[in-house]
Amino acid sequence: MLYTNRIILFLSCFIFVMVPVFANEFPKPSQEMIERVARLKVKGLTLIDYHIHLRGGMTAEKAFDWEQQSGIKSGVLENTGKDWPLSDNKKLAAFIEDAQRFPLLIGIQVNDRDWYKTTDKKLLAKLNYVLADTMIMNDETGKPQKLWLENQYAIKDVQSWLERYWEHCKTVVNEPITILANPTYLPPRMEQYYDTFWTEERIGQFLDAGIKNGVAFEIQSPSKFPKRIFIELARKKGAKLTIGRNNHDDHPEELKRSLDLLEEFNITPNELLVLPDILIEGSFEKYGNFKPEDLGFKAINKIVSGFQLLQIGFSQGTYEDRISFSFTYVEKEASNRMMKVFVSIYDKEKKIIGGAERILIDPRINVRNGKPSNMEFFEPISALSVSLNKAKNISHISRIEIAMMEVETL
Repeated sequence: MLYTNRIILFLSCFIFVMVPVFANEFPKPSQEMIERVARLKVKGLTLIDYHIHLRGGMTAEKAFDWEQQSGIKSGVLENTGKDWPLSDNKKLAAFIEDAQRFPLLIGIQVNDRDWYKTTDKKLLAKLNYVLADTMIMNDETGKPQKLWLENQYAIKDVQSWLERYWEHCKTVVNEPITILANPTYLPPRMEQYYDTFWTEERIGQFLDAGIKNGVAFEIQSPSKFPKRIFIELARKKGAKLTIGRNNHDDHPEELKRSLDLLEEFNITPNELLVLPDILIEGSFEKYGNFKPEDLGFKAINKIVSGFQLLQIGFSQGTYEDRISFSFTYVEKEASNRMMKVFVSIYDKEKKIIGGAERILIDPRINVRNGKPSNMEFFEPISALSVSLNKAKNISHISRIEIAMMEVETL
């Protein structure tokens, strides 16, 4: 009897523990989404979701898994600011370190308007992007208001509130951010004023400020913002666009609205913001030809989808102010794609002292001095020389960043 009771207790515990695990199994993208992504990629679009929060069970590993399954690159972030998950530089550093375990774009969403004064500049330099929105505005006393929580604040004078909100929008879009999420947002009680507030003239001024500041504008999938008039004007003015889902859990939004609008407006590759992947960063203490992992610092063996970095080498040139790089990488599937490689060199004070970029016409052939030459199929080597602005020799270098991005489909 005692033995039987133990079995029953064990089975009860098993069911209690395991059923939630099965229920929370990480979902897979639908076939419809996979086919839509494929259609857009055929048009040359590089799809990146820059708005994946690591919260509600979402992790960097899950974001990377979703990228591999869906074909949409993942950019992960979390909220910074007072009373937010990343409330100080120590927490931000830990977040970056955790996210860097996977080849993902890494960013933050900034909620305090003095974020660029309080955030450690060295940590900001490790990020791929900074995202903001206009959904938190200070009241007349300077207290931040979360505009979507309408029961926590009152609007006594509509016109006065809209004027303050417009000034707030201009402040955010002029901050040193990369992406403005959910542009032209209005809280539900104010949506009735959308057409009279967000006029073509005002949208134009907003876009002009963002374009001048190098800001891209998000088409967020769960949101009704921005509306079509905004996208039409953004395209006319040459603004960059992004897509994003602003998740609250680990069940990914399939970005239906975002993809719908990309197809409806026939968005072209040059209209989307595409940030390059950081391949390698670290200190070079030796030179020659090495596998990335042999260099003793963080290396991501992935350039873009379908490519793998095999080897990197560098040597000091005839002149002390020049360094030459070579890259060996493999393309897993045959395709003709135009790539651009970037190299940035930093001194020990974290200042850029050199940089270069080069277009690689066909990644499957050797490109040296801009001229292709014959070599074994699928094992190209590309070379690049970099001039150092202030360094006399390699001992002045503290970090080298190498990035590669697809710029065109041939």
